[in-house]
Amino acid sequence: MKKRIWILSLALLAFWVVPVPYGAGPSLAGEPQVNFVDQDSLKGMLGDPSLLLIDVRHQGDWERTKIKIKGAMRFSPEGVSSWGPLLPKDRRIVLY
Repeated sequence: MKKRIWILSLALLAFWVVPVPYGAGPSLAGEPQVNFVDQDSLKGMLGDPSLLLIDVRHQGDWERTKIKIKGAMRFSPEGVSSWGPLLPKDRRIVLY
């Protein structure tokens, strides 16, 4: 069961954001570029000090699991409009 939960948790790693300056790159209306990252790629990034890892699981889901990635910050997905704009623009951000 623990292995299944671990695999499921890592499968929830949704995407990572690579900031680009407004008006640069292929983004629409100056929005940051969004890319997807797989489990193996994320494992390779975990030691990178420029990585900002954010756990956005709902409170109940977060409380029910013992599996949490060390160093991840916890933010409520409902509050993204308030905490999202405060995220640093010069770091790679992974939300899961």
